[in-house]
Amino acid sequence: MILTVQLDVFFSSVFNLDSGMGRKKQSNRSVSAPAVDAEKEIIDPRWNIFFFAAIDRPWVLNPHLFYAEQAQERLLSQFSDVEIRSEATKKGESFIESAGDWFNPDYHDESDVYENIEQIEACHWVALREMKVTVTLSLTAGMYHQFDKALRDLLIREARSWRWLDMVVISDLIWNLSFPRLMDLMEWLGIEVRNMPCFPLISACHQVVNVYKHGDGDAHQKLVNAHPEYYSVWQCEGYPQERPARHEELEVSEEQFREFAEAITVFWKSLPEGLSYSGMGKEPKWFGKAYEKVKCDKEKRERKAEE
Repeated sequence: MILTVQLDVFFSSVFNLDSGMGRKKQSNRSVSAPAVDAEKEIIDPRWNIFFFAAIDRPWVLNPHLFYAEQAQERLLSQFSDVEIRSEATKKGESFIESAGDWFNPDYHDESDVYENIEQIEACHWVALREMKVTVTLSLTAGMYHQFDKALRDLLIREARSWRWLDMVVISDLIWNLSFPRLMDLMEWLGIEVRNMPCFPLISACHQVVNVYKHGDGDAHQKLVNAHPEYYSVWQCEGYPQERPARHEELEVSEEQFREFAEAITVFWKSLPEGLSYSGMGKEPKWFGKAYEKVKCDKEKRERKAEE
């Protein structure tokens, strides 16, 4: 991190001299800071507002790639359809072997034994499949939360360059922003995240994890309407369904997990290396009010600490 900080400072100083790498050429005129700044500080439009150098990308990309790879190799591979069927069959074979110790043709019907075998195999298959669904959803949630925290950490690091804002206030605000507002903030910086090809899957992953975490509610209904593919059992009943989908039927297949993982990889690789103040978009309508609320809360905490 020391090397990263040193390089960050070096590149920032270089890019502040002229148009620099990863930035469109701009005129030398100065522009006023966004309206949230009470002092109307004058900012050079060539200064970086976002800088994500190639040397810093492994900081977020490598942990994600490791997580996705190991999740599939160490965990999901144990719950393949072939493995589940094999385990269920072994359970039935084990019952047959044990039946030799107690089976008596004078008292037991052989057909009942084989019926019990079918029930044992079916119950074991269902139990393993339910565990697979739980494990895959848990791994998806863990991967998304890793991505979400890394993204917020990155934005907080870059907030050092947002000179018209209080660093503590904007840090608290970023940590508490909803996913849609976090995307609004990135678009304000000039990063058109919603136009990225990977964004629909990133958004779907966020919705899936939200439903997995909270269960029934608006998020569940929105996900059913927008992405019924994550309710495969319900969807297999055919259209139109005679009943609404239940939140317990949410599941992510191994293929869908890989799609989410690839989308996150593409997202990190698609982020621009450098953006200047002149490339900022329009300030979100909600930002000023949200910023002031966090600022007031901070001041209240400080006054209370002084008492």
